[in-house]
Amino acid sequence: MTTTWDMIVVGGGPAGSTLAGIARKHDSTARILVLEKDEFPRHHVGESLLPGAIPVLKELGVQDKIDAGGFPRKMGVVFVWGDERAPWDADFNNLNLEMVKKYGRMLDAEFSWQVLRSKYDKILLDHAAELGAEVRFGWRALSAVEENGRFVGVVVEKGGRRRTLRCGTLADCSGQSGFLSAQRGVREFDPELKNTAGYAYYKGAKWKFEFSGHPDKTKIFICSVPEGWFWYIPLSREMVSVGLVSKASFVKSHPRGKDFRAYFFEALGRCTEIAPLLDGAQLLAGVDPRAPGKDFFTAADWSYRNARACGEGWLAAGDAAFFLDPLLSSGVMMAHLSGHRAAYTWLSSRREADAEVRGLLWNDYDRFCGEVAGSFSTLVRFWYRHDPNARAWRAEARKALGAASPIDLDDKTAFVAVAAGLTYYFERAYTSQTLLFGSSGTEHSWQWEGTKLELKNWTRQILAVVETGFLKAEPSRDEGLRRAEDEAARREIPDSWIPRLAKRIEEQTTFLPVSGDGRLLPARRYRIVKAEGLDADGDAANPRRILPRSYALALALTDGKRSVGAIKRELSRRSPLPRDVLDAQVFRLLKDLAVLGAVEWTQALDVPTPPGPVPRADDAWGHFRRGEAELRSGDPAAAQASLDRAISAGAPGPWTYALRGEARRHLGRPADAAADLDKALRLCALSRSPAEGSRLEALREEFESGVERAMIEDRVRLLRAKLRLASGDAFGARADAAAALRINPRQSEALIVRAKAAMLLGALADAKADLLAARAIEDSGARGEG
Repeated sequence: MTTTWDMIVVGGGPAGSTLAGIARKHDSTARILVLEKDEFPRHHVGESLLPGAIPVLKELGVQDKIDAGGFPRKMGVVFVWGDERAPWDADFNNLNLEMVKKYGRMLDAEFSWQVLRSKYDKILLDHAAELGAEVRFGWRALSAVEENGRFVGVVVEKGGRRRTLRCGTLADCSGQSGFLSAQRGVREFDPELKNTAGYAYYKGAKWKFEFSGHPDKTKIFICSVPEGWFWYIPLSREMVSVGLVSKASFVKSHPRGKDFRAYFFEALGRCTEIAPLLDGAQLLAGVDPRAPGKDFFTAADWSYRNARACGEGWLAAGDAAFFLDPLLSSGVMMAHLSGHRAAYTWLSSRREADAEVRGLLWNDYDRFCGEVAGSFSTLVRFWYRHDPNARAWRAEARKALGAASPIDLDDKTAFVAVAAGLTYYFERAYTSQTLLFGSSGTEHSWQWEGTKLELKNWTRQILAVVETGFLKAEPSRDEGLRRAEDEAARREIPDSWIPRLAKRIEEQTTFLPVSGDGRLLPARRYRIVKAEGLDADGDAANPRRILPRSYALALALTDGKRSVGAIKRELSRRSPLPRDVLDAQVFRLLKDLAVLGAVEWTQALDVPTPPGPVPRADDAWGHFRRGEAELRSGDPAAAQASLDRAISAGAPGPWTYALRGEARRHLGRPADAAADLDKALRLCALSRSPAEGSRLEALREEFESGVERAMIEDRVRLLRAKLRLASGDAFGARADAAAALRINPRQSEALIVRAKAAMLLGALADAKADLLAARAIEDSGARGEG
């Protein structure tokens, strides 16, 4: 029997099954053992899931199994809280309506489920076993084996027999018991969030649409009472879960506090919203297969986090790493997210030869766990410290979302995003559309996507204005908020203005997942320090931005001396991207920083920006810039000559070939144009293939080049589609237009080219569909040239 493993996972709950399943999915050679002390199925609390887990479940390949498990779909949450007893809700459909209205597409996480954990957890763990992880039930982890400061194995017991298993990495996914976390003494409890929960199950409860939604589109109901708050979760048309969460100190001082069962049913009888629904319902026993006669359960809800989520030879994920109050139903989702991130970190670390990079990867995992826990903890603390009405809570949710993302959502929609558990995905949406929207194809930048500038045939950009952080104030009374709103409404910044950083900005190395690939690639993240000396929860309010290379360079050029025009000229000199795109990036960056209060202006006289220097004849990029300008001015022959000199002088990037291909197309040389476009596409593909084991900076350069060049590939595909259509190659034109649409589906021009090709091929229904889609895009304001 094999006794040495690449990774041993202690615990078979959602965190453990996700970690083992993702690791095996992306590395079929990995030897992974999951040790679960219980026999499945087994009962567990935490039955109302969040849509934020859906992308992870899809990547695992288990979503269809869960959907077929008979669990009711969850579409939102309804609250009755405080003195105002009118219900208010967060409907997940509203978030998708807003995303479609603003961005033209739906999220990849539009619903979740209300589940019996005994069945749900078994589906997950069985699926991990199908992916190749070995699962052993009834094995209890007793202690870790440590050698020279590193964990190298675990002592286990089954049926009174002990043995030692060795491994490369020991993963603690053992839940609140925290087998490894407890041994290391790294758990830190939150003194404000020490709660206790009691819960039971009922059959035959009355259904109230106002609280629980439609049986096919259910909602969890949260209702405050003097003792704390109740949850009411429809697990089927016949069965509900009802739970009470109270402060441990309150329970201890209550006359019935020593008998939590009596305390629970007394509070339930006084709850005017829930008690009538249970009139005539039957209290259920047998929900826990291990205790058939048990009809009431308790659980400690003491929020905590580990001082460290990983170390030499070990990691923790899920409740073993951090646990938060169940108010937001975030537990299972965070188990999936941390298990997924732990798997990606472990896989990337195994591939990385450089010890320094491996250390950065694990430090980033530790920071990830702390920031995810901190962001939710901040919201829960706000809830318990105040008596929030709908308006106040939605405003606080928008503030939290704005700290991590430049995506603009109103208060109500931001609240829905938080309630759906999607804040993490909005941050990652900067550089990976697949994480947020689930689209296939090349990953490219959604960072700072914005204004309706004329970017010709370039990818449609999305307006993204960040949250101000002053939501509780009134614009007429608060100068900071008034300035922020003025900046948010700005449509241009004069070139003569000089931006000066008003806040300290720290550069960090973070890592972003290549969705569905099992890799983390490094990127620059910038922390805007609006407040110093905060704890981990408070620091969650300091905005963070992940910047592709050109944005990072523009930020570096913002030195308080250069004008906006000077920043644009210098950025254009250093970057191969077209000038209009770079100018738009400078605008979006500076506008976002100004809204955040991180930039102040020195407002000089508004005079025209002087032209940039004429490029030297022996400067490769000078030839490139001259050729680009000549092509735009309508002189393709001169442009071709300049671009020939650029390539000869050492500027053979994909955009150089793409521009020369366009010039040759205008000159009536379709074969040469096609060759140039093919060459550009090959160079784009190379930019997305980082060498294994390379240094951190090389990886980052490669990744960021790939992010920026995806726009080039999009443009080249469309050019080649038009070229093939003009030459009568309808099949080729249709394929290239489809490839361009996979990169960016919101291109009316590509849709029109594909429609014309479809008409030539006789596919009239497809042509009509594409033309209607193109018209819808143009009607929404995202107009292409077609």
